[in-house]
Amino acid sequence: MLPVVSRLHKGLCDLYSGSPHVAAAATTVALAPVTSATAAEPVFGYQGNAFGSSVVVAGVVTSAPTAVVTYGCGTPAGFSRTQTTAGVNVPPSVLRTNTITVTGNTSASPTESKTTATAQNVNVLGGLVTANAVTAASTARNGAGGYSTSAAGTSLVGLKVSGLPILVSPAPNTRINLPGIGYVVLNEQTTRITPNSAGLRVSAIRAVVTQANLFGYDVGTTVIVAQAAAAVNAPTAGFLGGFAYGTAAQLGNVLSSSPSFRIDMPCAGTNGVVRERNGAGVDVPNLLDSGTIRNTVQGVANSTSARGQATSTVETVSLLNGVVEATGVRSVANASRSGGSTSLGSEGTTFASITVNGQPLVVADIEPNTQINLAGIGTLHLRRTFTTATSIEVRAIEIVVLQAGNPLGLPVGTTVQVAVAKAIAR
Repeated sequence: MLPVVSRLHKGLCDLYSGSPHVAAAATTVALAPVTSATAAEPVFGYQGNAFGSSVVVAGVVTSAPTAVVTYGCGTPAGFSRTQTTAGVNVPPSVLRTNTITVTGNTSASPTESKTTATAQNVNVLGGLVTANAVTAASTARNGAGGYSTSAAGTSLVGLKVSGLPILVSPAPNTRINLPGIGYVVLNEQTTRITPNSAGLRVSAIRAVVTQANLFGYDVGTTVIVAQAAAAVNAPTAGFLGGFAYGTAAQLGNVLSSSPSFRIDMPCAGTNGVVRERNGAGVDVPNLLDSGTIRNTVQGVANSTSARGQATSTVETVSLLNGVVEATGVRSVANASRSGGSTSLGSEGTTFASITVNGQPLVVADIEPNTQINLAGIGTLHLRRTFTTATSIEVRAIEIVVLQAGNPLGLPVGTTVQVAVAKAIAR
């Protein structure tokens, strides 16, 4: 599975990804069970996601999130995890840090979810932003006064911007221009509180390159140092999760194209409203060229049941310079929970047409987990499906390069995915 950059009540998943969404009229979620399991009901929904640093250049992950701690709804109270790394160094002088430490914790008394991320000796964009230590802290809780959040513990010690010391703790969402480069946001906070949930995302430092510059930093480069997100959700009959994205590609061990137009399912669904992310397409030389992409999630969670659906539709796609071509590619993942039992299904996953080496396939014959050998290259997977007791993931198309010296010159381990959808109910 490809690395993903990467993770509540309606809208709270945006605290993790910052992804925009469009709401459309509610439609019925059709679920057809293929497997089921029984597990103890969770009480509150705890969520957390934190990491030490990440660097993205023009939508491509240059440095994946470091020392990641993540947990989702269904995580019990009493969860505790710590991750550390020796530090990162992203050339050319984009980011350098020493030790990074990330934590995540949940508790029942008080009812709260808390994450922290700390990085030592931080140097961003060749010294334009430096600090001795930065910490992002996020707490979401439910108490006598209802749902609330706190960023207590967030700090930036020894902070300098463009060589000038920042002697006071930056107020939330402090933005400072970096002349000739772009800008930096300090103590960035995004909060959402409803009668049934609370969530907070804190980024200690987020620097963005917006101008062509003499230092060679690509426009669109985004550097995040110390991000912590936490959320807590009211009890329901079950909690939802999952995601959908149109395409992704990994060239050997290097992420060439991150999941396109990814959308995530909130813990408590979307109140039955379809949420979507659309895009004009993705072009990765020698790997994939796609047409319009549409990804959706939709779900409902209440005191009696929880049901959700994720879909990804790709209008057209050409893979490996035309070795595989398809139209109307659609993955559907359904998950529901009621009475302590989870049901999963992939009905609705379809292809309008598909050819392999110029030969058309009979789409009606494509069953889940169909495999086709691509001579001298590797394996083509169609309707590749992964299930657990509480989740189902459908990848309409996945190619895995297994042969060295292949005609395309691709390294072994290269992977291309098209139309991926995952649904979780637990």
